[in-house]
Amino acid sequence: MEQSGIQHPLAEIEIVAWDSSCTLFMSKNEGLAEAFMEAFPMSEDLERYNLREDMDQSEALEEWLRKNM
Repeated sequence: MEQSGIQHPLAEIEIVAWDSSCTLFMSKNEGLAEAFMEAFPMSEDLERYNLREDMDQSEALEEWLRKNM
């Protein structure tokens, strides 16, 4: 059985540290997800991201690191 979404049935949000390269933020409240994305402008909607054909983001990451490090 495929599991997706928030793991605990009583939880309203779930935050997952993903191999030190990203953080997943899931919420049953769309407003919280939108507020998170506003607070972190580099964030992306995971469903939209997974639909993209150019999944290799290494050039964009390198450019971001050059500008921000």
